[in-house]
Amino acid sequence: MAAEHVRTQIRKAITAALTGLTTAGDRVFESYPHPLQDKDLPGLKVDTVLPGQINPGSMGGKARLLERQLLVSVTACVKQNAGYQDVVDAMLLEAEIALANDNTLGGLCKWIRPFTEPGFDTAPGERTSQAATQVFEVVYVTALNAPNVPR
Repeated sequence: MAAEHVRTQIRKAITAALTGLTTAGDRVFESYPHPLQDKDLPGLKVDTVLPGQINPGSMGGKARLLERQLLVSVTACVKQNAGYQDVVDAMLLEAEIALANDNTLGGLCKWIRPFTEPGFDTAPGERTSQAATQVFEVVYVTALNAPNVPR
């Protein structure tokens, strides 16, 4: 039995699924709250967006199933002026395809889908740092007494 909450397992699995893509390569950072350094660009940041929803999936004591919704943000970061939207769009396209190709993350979840269109943002104080974030919805199921085991 895994010691980590399924939410943590999912975030790590998404980070792994996005590592090695054409544009970002191995520059994929999980739960990284700081701006990326020049050496890490172009790069992706993966974070969970709280709160998600939890709905009863079945009745029955401690083994009751819970259907959970987790929102995961994937932020594509670049440092350039000309053509930055094209590079960011390419990175998020690669991420969307990678997640669609393993839509259950090897059985950790029921499915993943894009939840929002990417939103662009210029880093404060930086005219050449650009980023766009796309949020993905992940639906997974656990038992009430075992939030670390996917069902």
